[in-house]
Amino acid sequence: MPVWRRPRQLCASAASERLSGGQAAHHGLARTALAGRAACRPGSRTDLPKHPTQPPVDWKAMEARECLSLSDEQRRAVEAPLGSNLVIAGPGTGKTRTLAYRVAYVIQTLGVPPDNILAVTYTNKATEEMRYRLRWLLPDEAGRLTIGTFHSFCIRLLRQHHAHLDLPRHFGIADENAQIRLLQRLRPNITEQNARNILLHFSQERLGKLKDMDTLARENPFFAQYLAGLRHNALIDFDDILVLTDRLLQQTEILDKVRAGLRFILVDEFQDTDRMQYTILKRLALRQDLNTKRCENIIPVFAVADDDQSIFAWRGAHPENIHEFFTEFLAGQDEAVLRLETNYRCAGHIVEAANRLMARAPRLFDKSPRAHRAAGKAVQILSYNSPEEEIEGIAQAILAARQQNVPLSDMAILYRRHNTGQQIEMALLEKGIPCQVIRRTSQFEAPAMKRWLLLMRAILNPDDDLALAELIGLTCDDATRRYFEQQHQTATGKQALRHILWEALEADQSDVRRAAGKIVGWLAFGKTCLDTSPCLSHWIATLGAFLKADTAPLPPLAAPSPDLVTAAKWLARLSQVKGTLVIAATDPLVEEVATYLVTHTLAGQAAFHICACRKLPPQMPTEKAVLLALDHAAEQTATRQWKFDGILLVATTLPGQATYARRQVDPGALPTDERGAQPSRFVTLWKLMRTYLAATLQPLFSDYTIVDLETTDKDAHHCDIVEVAAIRIRQGQETEAYSQLVRPALEPISAEAEKTHHISAEMVADAPTFEAIAPALHAFLGQDLLVAHNGLAFDFKVLRRRFRDVGLKFDHPFFDTLLFARQLYADHPSIKRCRLEDLAQAHGIEIGTAHRALDDTRTLAAVFQAMQRDYQEQRAATLGAETLGILALAMLLEMSEAEAAASSLFQAGVSLWKTATDDWLMSRLETEPAAATAAAVWRRRVGSDPPETDHQTPEVLAALAKRYDDLPTREGMQALLDFTRLMTAADHWRDCEAVTLMTIHAAKGLEFSHVWLPALEESSPVSGSPPPAANPNHSHDRLEEERRLLYVGLTRAQEQAVLSWAKTRDGNSRTHLRFLADLGQLVLAGENGSALSPDMA
Repeated sequence: MPVWRRPRQLCASAASERLSGGQAAHHGLARTALAGRAACRPGSRTDLPKHPTQPPVDWKAMEARECLSLSDEQRRAVEAPLGSNLVIAGPGTGKTRTLAYRVAYVIQTLGVPPDNILAVTYTNKATEEMRYRLRWLLPDEAGRLTIGTFHSFCIRLLRQHHAHLDLPRHFGIADENAQIRLLQRLRPNITEQNARNILLHFSQERLGKLKDMDTLARENPFFAQYLAGLRHNALIDFDDILVLTDRLLQQTEILDKVRAGLRFILVDEFQDTDRMQYTILKRLALRQDLNTKRCENIIPVFAVADDDQSIFAWRGAHPENIHEFFTEFLAGQDEAVLRLETNYRCAGHIVEAANRLMARAPRLFDKSPRAHRAAGKAVQILSYNSPEEEIEGIAQAILAARQQNVPLSDMAILYRRHNTGQQIEMALLEKGIPCQVIRRTSQFEAPAMKRWLLLMRAILNPDDDLALAELIGLTCDDATRRYFEQQHQTATGKQALRHILWEALEADQSDVRRAAGKIVGWLAFGKTCLDTSPCLSHWIATLGAFLKADTAPLPPLAAPSPDLVTAAKWLARLSQVKGTLVIAATDPLVEEVATYLVTHTLAGQAAFHICACRKLPPQMPTEKAVLLALDHAAEQTATRQWKFDGILLVATTLPGQATYARRQVDPGALPTDERGAQPSRFVTLWKLMRTYLAATLQPLFSDYTIVDLETTDKDAHHCDIVEVAAIRIRQGQETEAYSQLVRPALEPISAEAEKTHHISAEMVADAPTFEAIAPALHAFLGQDLLVAHNGLAFDFKVLRRRFRDVGLKFDHPFFDTLLFARQLYADHPSIKRCRLEDLAQAHGIEIGTAHRALDDTRTLAAVFQAMQRDYQEQRAATLGAETLGILALAMLLEMSEAEAAASSLFQAGVSLWKTATDDWLMSRLETEPAAATAAAVWRRRVGSDPPETDHQTPEVLAALAKRYDDLPTREGMQALLDFTRLMTAADHWRDCEAVTLMTIHAAKGLEFSHVWLPALEESSPVSGSPPPAANPNHSHDRLEEERRLLYVGLTRAQEQAVLSWAKTRDGNSRTHLRFLADLGQLVLAGENGSALSPDMA
């Protein structure tokens, strides 16, 4: 795995290889950031040749850009001929850099187009790191590579070719909760832990033993039921991603198409691949002669591995894949095996200790790891009497290191089991030591976040009853949840739970009706807005305003000043003509961050192009252009080269004359509680964009048709229609109406119904039947969005049934104003009931003749317009909230933290940093000396771990969704869901000012100056009954994986490594891991952490 930590010094030695990940990836695959290739350092670009016919890469020039040089062994790997290679790369050997340079070499010197390169990484973080590196080296080509995890690559193939596997286009990926729910639905007596064990068994059979799904289904009927349950819900599981990809690639036509787009494959962390992943790789890169059965390597594969770091056997990792690759891809040729053995990360004593640890371990390949650095501090091995004393010893050591000016971000406590971390976290917090704990679950498992993701799943995949069931469980009280569970147990057919929810809109129990109405309202509103939102972040913000209880309100803001209003009008006109907004500043970093802020705040909600002045081509890309200059010098520079139709100067003074085409926007005019103690150009920009968004905010719906029915009775399942009316609305105005009395054919008009709508049998005696009017009504409705009050429970249900009776489809998009009103006015001081007449009265609207269809449609038209205005007010209050985190960071480029703290916008933005700050922006700031203060404040604030509240969920999600705003909204939502499904807890690690607590498994790929490795005891207690007999080979394999796990933990340390164990734990006597003795004379380590460490030299 690559090192993920960001560079704190640009020109560090080769030992310091700390680079950050870029913006998170679409489907886990690398994508170009909205801000373009902004991660490249301004003024330092030495563009590589763009075509293979140009001269070979100037490595000296390229290395100069990173202020590092390739070692001889790294260079041998980078400049290897185009063919398959195996690189044995130990920890700290500069593997990530070598990989990035290898890709650059393959493109620039060996002539492989970037579009034909696949780089497979092990985690999303590693994807981001690789992408960041390549954008630095290849600013013009990096966005064309496919970079991602095995699973993300496979998901992309499955979505492209879903029809070939009989998968619906909208198929989803079941998370563990969905899988457990399905197993428990199939067998209600299964416990959660039993379900996990069953899933593990399924996975071992499929990925470990490579059993075909059909074979396993025949052998295990329960697996067959499980698989059928997944498909019934239009779902695949995590194992299916690989298994179905393998099945897909068995189709010659598909395989040939995929191969045609590949000319070079790079696989990182090859020792962590499972057998199915290796099978997929072989299908892609090897071609078998049908006659001789011999395999030919047709696509070069560059595999990077270290069997000493294979620690994921429990996930199915098969390190023997390394040897099989050596045999099948390299034909056993030793010269195709390259080695990176010089450790630039760890001090000499740490490397020596690690070598001793692995000296007795079985290895697939010989290797001789060696240290580049001096010996440094000796590795400590300490024993303690109890876990409490062990934790106290670690805490005191951390405080002592802090006194010696070691940053908390350079310290980590790595452990083998999560429960160890929970105990240490409590102790550190009690001592006031900030800590960042990487837990089992990610932020996407938090209830509020989970609720949003489940809602997206249910909207995007209407077959996913498992998501709907979990959404009900998170939303309803226990009694209501049990009601829906009982109803679902006896239901069959597709979308059974969705039908149950619809039926529950008419349930006798009021709490069931309210719960069903809430969830159905969310689904209906979300689905309807999905087709009208320009991009995903806009959809999230739109729904967030609707679900206002979940939304963090912005601080109170002053009304925009006249100059902001005028400037917003300019932008509105610029959007109408699809012109270009050019942002210019004398400081390149200010220009770049300002462009980034504007781009992300607008995100698909403006028709004009946005471009940094330094990125502008010689010819203006559009006929009309406006210059947004952040200082007068930038204005002068830009106007000398280009002609603009208007100039907006963000400055406290306006040099020269103001004209119709040249206006000032004064940052000093904003109130202090918005801009901070100093005038802020960034706050001014943000508020200008917000003013523009408010001025151009469109109604939710401007074109639709309102329908209303009068019927023979209230039973939507059996009643007939006696009157139907519809009015067509265009741009908020009625353009056409349809009204018709109908003679019922199914049943007579009930007395109660006649008393309500006053339509008697005599009045409809000569009227046509529904069968007669159906074609004309169907034609009038067209494919419009249909709006009705209580429509989902009644009007739409009746129309669907009656149209079906006469052989006509009724599959229109629907919108129910009753459910909309209940959510919109949930906390309204005076609107307590949401009947049409109540809403009309609240808004001062005349209702005409109540319960006559045409009058009711016109009343509803006026009410719906008023409701949309009320909603717009709520929506306007949240505009720009998702980019407050970016704004808060940007403000620190202009003023001190104390000055920025005077701004309520800064305070609101800081609260989003922990979960929503864009990784690209932080990476960019940390490469600039001028941004050192901003980066330091961010690290400290994030390290202090501010409380994360549910009401920030829409802002956090919208900020994450910005990376998908260049996709159609449905595709963007699917990409976000896939991304969150593939994210692990470790992917949320941030390089901030706090001690990191995480498992050794999660720490793989990271590095820290000081590392503590506690609780290194044998798993079985010394006293008590012996453990049950086990397979000796299995026990040996587990012991060797424990050894490798300790090796990985030890080699995370750069300067100091401390290993410790407790003589008692959980009330039992313990002994240290048996192979700790391989590190040296254990007795010299001392008792209870008091003695000096042994000499490991």
